[in-house]
Amino acid sequence: MRRTIRLFLQPTTEQAEILLRTLPEYTDCFNAVCAVGWQKRCKNAVKLHPETYWTLRTEHPDMPSRLVISARVCVQRRLSSPP
Repeated sequence: MRRTIRLFLQPTTEQAEILLRTLPEYTDCFNAVCAVGWQKRCKNAVKLHPETYWTLRTEHPDMPSRLVISARVCVQRRLSSPP
């Protein structure tokens, strides 16, 4: 059984600032992986990883690696799903 729980975040001012800086960086990572996936006609997340990971880590050094990987996984899901 799955259950959805709705949580309301109450970040501190510092946490909110970090989150607001992270969102556009995550979007940049997502868009960069999309571009590579479309350019190389690749929908496989494992193959997209070496094509994008280190470039994105260099371009976004403050972005946690897990978020870079998450952006790639989201791209793979979008590219693989039917229109």
